[in-house]
Amino acid sequence: MRALQPPPPSPPNPFSYHIANALLEIGAAFTGSGTFFLLLGLMFFFDRALILMGNILLLLGITVLLGPTKTFSFFAKKEKLKGTAAFIVGLAFIIARWPMIGFVVECYGLLLLFKDFFGVLVG
Repeated sequence: MRALQPPPPSPPNPFSYHIANALLEIGAAFTGSGTFFLLLGLMFFFDRALILMGNILLLLGITVLLGPTKTFSFFAKKEKLKGTAAFIVGLAFIIARWPMIGFVVECYGLLLLFKDFFGVLVG
């Protein structure tokens, strides 16, 4: 009786590198656009629509850059739950037409979320 052999490995996809590179470019473009809209919303005296668009693009860009699973696990870590909650509450304040309070709460949430990265940037 002949033993079953596993199928031979498939050849690597020549387009996989290009697709991954394109996704990184798209994610960087979304993140950069989100930052631009946030700054533009601040320059126009806390314009609600621009800040909201910036938040959506920023979250979308982070999701495209890291992937949905890593993004969810980043925001759902036990030590980052306070920052995630503050960010979501700030987003709710912006949607409820209190953009100044919402932006301050969001900034606090982002500081809590990304406080580990500030040491890398400074050092």
